[in-house]
Amino acid sequence: IEIRAGFEIEFLLMEEDGKGPPLGGSGTYCAAEKYEIASEFLGDLNEILENIGIKVTQLHAESANGQYEVALTFADPLTAADKLVTAREIIASLALRNKMRASFSPKPSPDQAGNGLHVHLSIWKNGENLFDISAGEFEQAIQSASSEPGMFIAGILRSVHALVAITGSSPLSFYRLVPGAWSGAYAAWGMYNREAAIRVLPRWSNFEYKAMDASANPHLALAALCAAGAYGIQNKLQLPKPCTTDPASDPTLSSLRLPSTLEHALHYLSVSEEGDSIRNAFGMEIIDAFCETKRLEHLLGADLSLQQLQEQYLFRY
Repeated sequence: IEIRAGFEIEFLLMEEDGKGPPLGGSGTYCAAEKYEIASEFLGDLNEILENIGIKVTQLHAESANGQYEVALTFADPLTAADKLVTAREIIASLALRNKMRASFSPKPSPDQAGNGLHVHLSIWKNGENLFDISAGEFEQAIQSASSEPGMFIAGILRSVHALVAITGSSPLSFYRLVPGAWSGAYAAWGMYNREAAIRVLPRWSNFEYKAMDASANPHLALAALCAAGAYGIQNKLQLPKPCTTDPASDPTLSSLRLPSTLEHALHYLSVSEEGDSIRNAFGMEIIDAFCETKRLEHLLGADLSLQQLQEQYLFRY
């Protein structure tokens, strides 16, 4: 089995001093006027990325003020993570060249959408994408007892409470990972469900893991996702029924809510049964070092207000 991954990078364009409202204006998701305001920057960005072999599949305005997204093509996990890091450095450098700053912060504004780092994953065997199933048969096929894509997703759902310690690994991440923000704040999956941590996309023959932002080390994050998914296949885990509604509107789904703090997520990663697939794959030396580092980060931010956290993390990533 081979895994292919593709990242979506969300960022804000801001004044060079980092003060004042984001540049690029307001407007809705994919608004043409909002894109036009930053079209020269975005056009240059696309050209530079293409010239160094990083293929862009989508480039558009996002929902927050001054927010844009660059989607990168699929590659093996290591290559995908490497290209993400390179692309992010280029976005930041090009913004500075144009007397701007790019912010990848998980939650740069209290009343606007945060910046996610969604990753799309597909599973391949013998050159065939196992998610390449006709739309009419997809939901039933992925839930069958023999479906390896279903087992892979089930493995991630089993470990997602622990995974978010790696995929959203800053105190500010958990101000983004909240219900109603399309951030994937629930341990659930659904067909095009934006509130579930996993959004399955038959049209694109892949699934999207949403509970991730730029605070994540992309290499560790992909390794953890692959470890959790592989556990699901090895143990033939059955995919639960899809979530067809907003989980926040159904009290019976409250237990699916993901951790609300970094400290809570680190507990799942370090000692809970849900985190054992990641601990076994990484080894306790790495897990202990990661958790101790992140617990210190949690303590350093524990007494800070949301505004202070936002200021501290605005240009950290």
